[in-house]
Amino acid sequence: MSLDQRRIREEYEWRSQLKEGDRIDTIFTRQVGTNRVSQWTRATITQVLDSDNLFISFDNEHQMYNRLVNRFNSDIAMFNKFTDDLDWKYEIRTGDIIDSLDGESIWYKSTCLNTREVNLAPLIDDPYQPDRIGIEAYIAYRYYDEEEGHK
Repeated sequence: MSLDQRRIREEYEWRSQLKEGDRIDTIFTRQVGTNRVSQWTRATITQVLDSDNLFISFDNEHQMYNRLVNRFNSDIAMFNKFTDDLDWKYEIRTGDIIDSLDGESIWYKSTCLNTREVNLAPLIDDPYQPDRIGIEAYIAYRYYDEEEGHK
């Protein structure tokens, strides 16, 4: 058996065994201004609806974003396959300089002016994400002034 065949078989076996409570990576899509922005993020399988459909709850997102996904959809992957570098997002503090995306899908160097905890409590009971608290960052975009330089 070739390496590719082995990889495909392992992937199929992993997907076939997914169950409630399993952690996965998944693509989260959000409307930002007039653009759709997609990114890999972490989620939990909250319900297996039938043999192939999984209901998932995204980490640090309100339950209204929960969605149904097919277990064989390429929008899901093994936990931490694409999100093993996300922890920095949960550690943003006042004064940090970060890249951020505005409503027109333009990236800016930005400064975190403040952070606050926000309640991401589910609209209905969600045993996998009870009393979820997220961190919201209030940022200021930096810009470049031709005469005075960076602001």
